[in-house]
Amino acid sequence: MKDRRFVNNLEVVACVHFLCVAALALLPAISKWMPHKQQMIIPIEFTVEAPPDALDRVLQEIEEDKNQIPDFTTQPKPKPKPKPEPQKKPEPPPKKVERPAQVARKPTLTQEEIRKWLAKGARLSDHTSIPPEDARCMELVRRALYDAWNQPSYDEVGNATALVVIRFERDGSVFGARLAKKSGSELMDSSVMQAATSVRKIEGLTREFLDRFDEVTIEFKVEPGDEGGKSR
Repeated sequence: MKDRRFVNNLEVVACVHFLCVAALALLPAISKWMPHKQQMIIPIEFTVEAPPDALDRVLQEIEEDKNQIPDFTTQPKPKPKPKPEPQKKPEPPPKKVERPAQVARKPTLTQEEIRKWLAKGARLSDHTSIPPEDARCMELVRRALYDAWNQPSYDEVGNATALVVIRFERDGSVFGARLAKKSGSELMDSSVMQAATSVRKIEGLTREFLDRFDEVTIEFKVEPGDEGGKSR
């Protein structure tokens, strides 16, 4: 009796399983022939208000993120090795320079002294010197002409200077005079020419001096404080 009931239950379960399997197999075919309802799709738009500079800040953050990404494509260049510095050769000790002993210089003439000696007839060379006898004769000529000179006052001619050339005979006689340099003052020039032409002979000149100098140049100048008249 129990076996019969077990067999009946087994048959019922088997039939139910068969029907479920058949329904599952036939369900796709049945769904094709059944009308389908169309689904209505309603689009919904969501909008969010953003501040005006939000886009700029987002773009700036993206750009900063790009800059922070390390570049692995380029490898750092190796640092060059420092070149060894050449060793300096020891400098030789400085040589002692022996300076020649300083020779005491002879006193030189100033420009004013040179000008006066030239006016007295001295001649320049690489070794300029005036013998004492020539200097004495020059002074005789100058004194003779200045004694004959009726010089104007300093207020009339100021610092004007005139040069007169005197020519001598073999015995010391004066046979010619000319104005070598004008002073710029007619009064000065006329007075010195009168003095030069008034002297006929200069006593005391040596033969050696007259052999060396056939003419001499004398400078005429009025010194401050002279009031005119005969020069001393």
